[in-house]
Amino acid sequence: MANFTRDRGLTKASVACVLSVKTCFSGTKAEAIERGSGNVSTMYSAPGSRRSTLINAAAAVVGLSASRLAFARATQGTVHFGLILKMKEDLQTNWQAALARVAGLGIKEVEFPGTLGNSAAACRKVLDELGIRALGGGSVYKDLVATMDEVLETSAVLGKRYVYCYWPWLDGGKDKTADDWKRLAGTMNHLGARVKRGGLTLAYHNHDMEFLPIANDARVPFDLLLEHTDPSLVTMQLDLWWVNKAKASPVPFMKRHPGRFASFHIKEPNNTPEAGMACDGGSFTNIATILRAGKAAGVKHFVIENEDPKDHYKCAARTLGYLKSLHI
Repeated sequence: MANFTRDRGLTKASVACVLSVKTCFSGTKAEAIERGSGNVSTMYSAPGSRRSTLINAAAAVVGLSASRLAFARATQGTVHFGLILKMKEDLQTNWQAALARVAGLGIKEVEFPGTLGNSAAACRKVLDELGIRALGGGSVYKDLVATMDEVLETSAVLGKRYVYCYWPWLDGGKDKTADDWKRLAGTMNHLGARVKRGGLTLAYHNHDMEFLPIANDARVPFDLLLEHTDPSLVTMQLDLWWVNKAKASPVPFMKRHPGRFASFHIKEPNNTPEAGMACDGGSFTNIATILRAGKAAGVKHFVIENEDPKDHYKCAARTLGYLKSLHI
């Protein structure tokens, strides 16, 4: 390394510049690099310039790609705990009170489709007053295509960042071949481009089938989706309960594809043969390892979910308390 840097006129400070973008840049430039919104080597210096040469060479020295640099500090960042809103009766009866109870739990991000039955502006006003951010919302593929203009318009008013595709198929999704999954990846790219033009990011939500074997193929569908979707158009919302149901681990996927995962859906398994859901705040298996791997891979949003608990708020409070106790 010493010979490499000396031959190219590099100093330790030059290498440090790559390892810590704020050593060389300040303000929006450094923030843009850390967000991964540009290429470190070319975004802020002319091609062929000494600065460009220094940055490219130093990046080669440390063996990091620009995409790795974009989230190299992921483990030092803050993760955000959110909740997908499924207390339908409460939201229909008094949505403001329901949101206030959610805020009282310490939840700072929420996931929900639409505008909770109100105007987008009215919904945004209440969320802002409670200090809650609308992270995103979504639907099945067919409905997203049919209502995309409205989804993007209301999402912009609410300040949402993601549009989630909760189910990608027009049928039950059974017996799909490798070619079917590759075609699906192309469909997601097309949808993701539409979402991106609207100022948001498409997030693909998995179930168990993405982690089950494909006939005559050594890979599982999730491998194909990660390989054939465009990272600039499609990110992943990884539902840990469904991965667990498939008896798979998400950790190897996150290690192979860092930066591809925006959020987790976290539902507690009850660890029975039926693989149902629990709500006692401690039924996870290897959850700390998974969450730390996710954080290292750039996951920032841990969204708590439970399908139909007796008490949505008590369930969320128990799960939130347990997750916070892990100090991820």
